[in-house]
Amino acid sequence: MIGGSTIIGDRAWIAPSVSLMNIIEIGADSTIGLGNVVPKSIPANEVWVRFPARPIKEFVKIQNILKEL
Repeated sequence: MIGGSTIIGDRAWIAPSVSLMNIIEIGADSTIGLGNVVPKSIPANEVWVRFPARPIKEFVKIQNILKEL
């Protein structure tokens, strides 16, 4: 689902079942993982995953912290 006035950059890869909110920009060469809800713009050359969408580096950091609990 693509909200109104959303701009998608060149070579951006958007997986199935992704929801892009209104008035955001998806940077060139970025990747958005399966089933994400993207509430804000994504810079170029980044990989975002999960719900709500966040940079993959942040997601991995959170998962590592949770493993240690």
